[in-house]
Amino acid sequence: MAANITKMFYQGEVPWHKQGEKIDQHLTVCEAFVKIRLDFGVHTEQLQYVGGNMSGAYAVVRDDNRAELGIVTNHWKPIQNMAIATVLQDLVGSKELTVETAGQISGGKKVWMLCKLPGQIAVDKDDVINKYLAGCVGHDGTLSWHTMLTGVRIVCENTLMAALSNARRDYTVRHAANASARVEDVRKALGLAHHAFETMEAQAVHLAHIPIVGSQVKLFVNELFETKKNLDPYAALPIIGVKTQAMMEKVTQLFESGRGSNLKTAKGTAWGLYNSAVEFVDYYHKAHDQANSVLFGTGAALKRRALSTVLSLA
Repeated sequence: MAANITKMFYQGEVPWHKQGEKIDQHLTVCEAFVKIRLDFGVHTEQLQYVGGNMSGAYAVVRDDNRAELGIVTNHWKPIQNMAIATVLQDLVGSKELTVETAGQISGGKKVWMLCKLPGQIAVDKDDVINKYLAGCVGHDGTLSWHTMLTGVRIVCENTLMAALSNARRDYTVRHAANASARVEDVRKALGLAHHAFETMEAQAVHLAHIPIVGSQVKLFVNELFETKKNLDPYAALPIIGVKTQAMMEKVTQLFESGRGSNLKTAKGTAWGLYNSAVEFVDYYHKAHDQANSVLFGTGAALKRRALSTVLSLA
């Protein structure tokens, strides 16, 4: 497990990220948070210097071990982990979602969870996608309570970005005075998720019918890794390093023979090309915390670029 993952749990089958401690499925979300020590609270303390207080500057401090998690202004108010757990438990009880995995990163600076939603997306009968909502809260002042719609392609466990075009994908609750009450805005994300996943299904089916040729694959990997940013001023050609070249070749290889590439929806199509980049991020793009990167970090950004690029080809 990566060094900056402090704690993580999962319920049921081993999740796609292959990380965490398995816990009893009969536990409630709140009980699971307690078991894995995600139940810690946070508060703010005004920063001080010799002779007085620093105006408007506060440290975010864990209640249990007094670890400092970040520096914020006096406008920032914490969203407590157990408040989130309570909301999630209500949604579980009403069968609106199932919490599959959750964890804390970097000593509790960020807490995240992945929740499975009812129903599936079918590109065709052999290419099916499960629906998920991912959530993350930052106690270091860098991230609000943030939820994101995503999908996991069953045939290969690729994590796909929902809302493939202009449908809304991200929802946030700011760390403002009423943030604790507004954490239930996650319900709004669930309410809008249906339209977002309808959009995802329609565009996935569309991409599955778009043939891709070799020159488009080359263009795609160059755009994906932004090689035009490193142009040779004399030859007007990109300067591609050994590492970047290897990544480009890997994505190309995954398009030809990656997981699920033999399905008729993916073989030689724009849908298959997009999934080659997604598979690269999920399984070959190394990060200190793979699960966090795939859902919220550099991996997620790479997937968004892959999506916009493949849509431009289609």
